[in-house]
Amino acid sequence: MHRLLVLAFWVMFLSTSKYSYSNEAEKFPGFYDREAVISAKGASVLVFDHVSGGCWTNIDAVKNTAILSLRNIFKISAVGRPQEFPAIQVWITAVGLPLTQGGREVGCAGSLSIEFVQARKIFPNTNRETIIFSIVSDNQLRIFVGSGNLNDEFRQAVGESMDQFAIETLKVRGQ
Repeated sequence: MHRLLVLAFWVMFLSTSKYSYSNEAEKFPGFYDREAVISAKGASVLVFDHVSGGCWTNIDAVKNTAILSLRNIFKISAVGRPQEFPAIQVWITAVGLPLTQGGREVGCAGSLSIEFVQARKIFPNTNRETIIFSIVSDNQLRIFVGSGNLNDEFRQAVGESMDQFAIETLKVRGQ
């Protein structure tokens, strides 16, 4: 019961911590910063793993799905810590835990949030150089419950989100 309360807390926290950029979204449907998708020179994928009990074991495969998509969308050969700015980052946040019944594990429950963020330098080449982040596009929080781990569900969700991001990117670029 305690684990379900913890999961409920995290789901509520993540679902209420979304940013509201409705005015920007109206200007550029699907995007909050059009310049980010036109001028990206670097890209990276960050995974925030808050899943316990073996409920998510293919983190690298999920991250690679996002990396391959970024390479295809932005024609960037190296996806890692961006050295060139502006850069697009994919933030994948996962929260989950095993479900138990009668003292034995019967499955997993978790949530996945995917956000596309622009990293941009301000005051470059000065002692005040700073990197700022702004949401480019975000994906709705997805909740999963399964009888096994959440590997397939998380990988499929990231693939679908990356496909949608590619479609939106091509629209903004006019391709």
